[in-house]
Amino acid sequence: MRTYAVIYEYEPQLLSLIDNWRPQHRTYLRELHKQGKLFSSGHLRDANRGGALLIMRTDTAKEARELLEKDPFFQHGLVTNIIVREWKPTIGELADRFDNVSDFPISNP
Repeated sequence: MRTYAVIYEYEPQLLSLIDNWRPQHRTYLRELHKQGKLFSSGHLRDANRGGALLIMRTDTAKEARELLEKDPFFQHGLVTNIIVREWKPTIGELADRFDNVSDFPISNP
């Protein structure tokens, strides 16, 4: 499994509708968490546009995206963009999973 940092970007004109779908959204994300696919998620605070950061654990970036495209927020047009990038933590709780310097090619001589 790989770790992915995912950014949700919300449609600014639809932010007022988020409360309508939040219970289904959170139920869906809690299920991904139970499956071990979602490590953590949370709202990004920005007064001008909404968004979220999600840390996913999946085999591929494609799998992470496909799972998140089933999120009610995405299904109802609230998420306009899903940015998925592989993330290799170096400090903190997840860092011990990435202790091989070869995982960081820019650090190699």
